[in-house]
Amino acid sequence: MPSDLWSRRSFARSWALNGGQVHDQQCLTDEHTEWLCGLDSIILAGTDLLLHSDTTDYLRWGDTTEQINDQVRKVLANDDLEQWWQCWVRLTNRYAFAGFEGEQVATELLDLIGGERIVHGHSVITTFTGQSPSEITGPLSYAGGKVLAIDGGIYGGGPCLVVRLDHEPDINQQHHP
Repeated sequence: MPSDLWSRRSFARSWALNGGQVHDQQCLTDEHTEWLCGLDSIILAGTDLLLHSDTTDYLRWGDTTEQINDQVRKVLANDDLEQWWQCWVRLTNRYAFAGFEGEQVATELLDLIGGERIVHGHSVITTFTGQSPSEITGPLSYAGGKVLAIDGGIYGGGPCLVVRLDHEPDINQQHHP
């Protein structure tokens, strides 16, 4: 079986298992693909380090936002399906900040790249809390407040969470642990 066929089938299977819709792929144009490939994969926005997924695998591409973004763009700019697959695997890995050592892992990543808090999607909040999707009402702060999960699991019936990330403290806003 040719490797490109295996890769497409594996991607399609992974896409579907993670809530991806066939219709979304069918509507994707070359312009969309070019735009997506040019976006940053990791961003330091004020004190928040924005990641797609709760993984440290970004560090396989470098240890600064610039290095990581440049390397991901290089992968996406070529036609090497194996490199694309490895990119997909890395960017869909999860749960690096959960568990007993989660706060330490988050702190080490923040110390290296910058920021005070990691904000991520990809891992649905229900996988951390055991709640049903209908019980999710907002983001989840965990790992000693070093990480904020914002994926409500919309494809599984959870809410679409829109989270305001303030870079200056609002003295009128209550802090919730």
